[in-house]
Amino acid sequence: MCIFSTVYPTRTLPDIQDMAPMIDFAGRRHYQLQVCAFLARELVLDDGFSRMTHEQLAGQLSLCLERLRVTYDAVRLGNAGQGVHNAIRVGADDRFSDHNQVMYTPGCSWREAETSGFEGSVENKFDAEHECALEVYPDAGEKGLHYLAMTFFEVVEGILFDFGPPEDTWDKEPVVPADHLFTRVQIRDDRVRLAENNKDITFVTMMMEGDLFLGLDHIHEIFHHHTHEFLVEARHETEILYALYVILLAVGFYRIIFRGILNSTETDLVAIRQFVAHMPLHIMSPGEVRCICAVLVGEDEIRAHEIERAASASEVQTP
Repeated sequence: MCIFSTVYPTRTLPDIQDMAPMIDFAGRRHYQLQVCAFLARELVLDDGFSRMTHEQLAGQLSLCLERLRVTYDAVRLGNAGQGVHNAIRVGADDRFSDHNQVMYTPGCSWREAETSGFEGSVENKFDAEHECALEVYPDAGEKGLHYLAMTFFEVVEGILFDFGPPEDTWDKEPVVPADHLFTRVQIRDDRVRLAENNKDITFVTMMMEGDLFLGLDHIHEIFHHHTHEFLVEARHETEILYALYVILLAVGFYRIIFRGILNSTETDLVAIRQFVAHMPLHIMSPGEVRCICAVLVGEDEIRAHEIERAASASEVQTP
């Protein structure tokens, strides 16, 4: 039972190994989403306030979008075998039905979770009466979170190629702020109007803290909820196994050790009695008989018995 109590819980090791990286990668998507939205807006505005050149903005936006896609797919499908530290072995698509419901079911359950408070219930979903359409790309908000994310990726990529410099000029090297590189840092009214009237920029800006951000945050909360449930269940299971182990240990100690000692003592007592029964006590002196009795019952009991006999004898002799 001791070995079983140690080995049996190891069946959950793959799930335990995936908990931390899945929550980590799910959390990364938040800031990667906001960075991509920020870079896309700055690429269109091109006012120099980002302290990056147009080529650097395009290169950093390209890198950010690539990382966001990799992180996004890692959470859904896993990324084991890609040489990633703390990789996800089994993606959420194959583990959590409520994750798939939010990702692939038409509707916008993350809005209800945001307004009513999410407590891990898989029933948090909008019905047909709820309006999920967006101001721009209306269908993107009605077909589930995955469709919304794919729309965001395509829109950001379109902004990158429509408003960025030629691809062969993109600067993907780490950005080191250097004020002397900027000969112009000013608001461009034409670019501001373009950003305000362009539906792609409007959509990307909305997603920075809008439906896509809330949806990914809702998924993050689902992972936290499942992790909490798993740890509580594992603790209860461990407590049950430990209780069974203690009970079996107590029963085993009583049945095997304690009862074994008692049975052995009774057997030895019977053998001693048989041995004494065959001894020629009638030819032994009182001292020798006393020695044998002392071995069997103890010197104190012999003395108590002698005192009792003497008292009885004195009572008989008293007229």
